[in-house]
Amino acid sequence: MAVTAAGKAIDLGERTHHYSLLTLARRRIEDIQRGIEESAQGWVSVEELSKMLGVEPPHLNMQLFRARGQLARQIPEQSDLLDVIERRRGEARFASIAVEINRGKQLEARLTPAISTFRTTDKGEYKSEYPNSS
Repeated sequence: MAVTAAGKAIDLGERTHHYSLLTLARRRIEDIQRGIEESAQGWVSVEELSKMLGVEPPHLNMQLFRARGQLARQIPEQSDLLDVIERRRGEARFASIAVEINRGKQLEARLTPAISTFRTTDKGEYKSEYPNSS
């Protein structure tokens, strides 16, 4: 996973929790494409997401916690990255931020509702670009 924030590239390496983010982003984009109302887009129960990822719910919660923690440690000046995963009782979703998902060199899906951009590949590369804050 690679993140670019304010023009600075940061390699976050490969971690299992990156796939959790990718799965949540795909769900959000699928719901948008199906025309689901914004407030309902992307929500998936922790139980269902755990089954999708082949992990137990406590392990999934740990992955989501680690994803937030890694972003907070590596890019503390980008506090909006901490909100990349939205939670409500028993559910989670990818935030309403711009994302591009690529399979190899081919674009799989794109969501561009906000100022940040995430790019992921099926090989665990996940890139975020933010405009310079001034």
